[in-house]
Amino acid sequence: MARKSLSKTVRFEVFKRDRFTCQYCGAKAPEVVLHADHIHPVAEGGTNEILNLVTACAACNGGKGARLLDDRSAVERQRSQIEDLESRREQLEMMLAWRDSAQAAVVDVVEAVSERIGERGGYWPNENGKNDIRKWLKRYSLAEVLEALDEAFDRYMMFKDGAPDEAAWGVAFNKIPLLASYARKAADKPYLAKLAYIQGILRNRAGNPKLRALQALEEIHTEWGVGLEAMEAEAKVADGWEAFCMACEDRAGGQ
Repeated sequence: MARKSLSKTVRFEVFKRDRFTCQYCGAKAPEVVLHADHIHPVAEGGTNEILNLVTACAACNGGKGARLLDDRSAVERQRSQIEDLESRREQLEMMLAWRDSAQAAVVDVVEAVSERIGERGGYWPNENGKNDIRKWLKRYSLAEVLEALDEAFDRYMMFKDGAPDEAAWGVAFNKIPLLASYARKAADKPYLAKLAYIQGILRNRAGNPKLRALQALEEIHTEWGVGLEAMEAEAKVADGWEAFCMACEDRAGGQ
């Protein structure tokens, strides 16, 4: 049976999946010509299914073995160069199509986040705001951004006589990346949420709303060995930060 050649569409899907990178040596298009290589050879029963295909550069796919040249070697080299250029052109077209589709997807996501912000806050981000959203989406997943967005507007958004407060909207908007960052850290350190609560208690007790003590509180919990419930109890009766630290030190020493 004649071997069925791969369609351009199939090759494009394989290249796109492998990010236009040779999976053997790491070379990338358009510096090299890429092939869709069969993992399980066709001669041994391998199919043209995408799962049996992998992106490989011409060198890795065909090998670099020396070949004897005959009288037609110059013509063959020219033919090979033309085919090589054509392959590069096709692959550039594929990469451009892939890039355009990826950019279109990003635009759609940014618009979706902007729409959600407008629904929650009554104001929609301008172009500068959308650029901020693009930056967030490079650092965090869409789910992380949306979760932080809802938390920010739940906490900080205010309305006056049913109308959105512009200053509060600005605060909520700017809190989104901070809350996304905090949520990611909290996923690895679940006790951070409790420490943030304890910090809030200490801010009220000390009359200092700008007190930043999360790092120190984490040290008290993880290095001194003081439990979260004990820290909360001490925070609720402490006259200030210094008194709280002394009480926690006594607890640590008594353990």
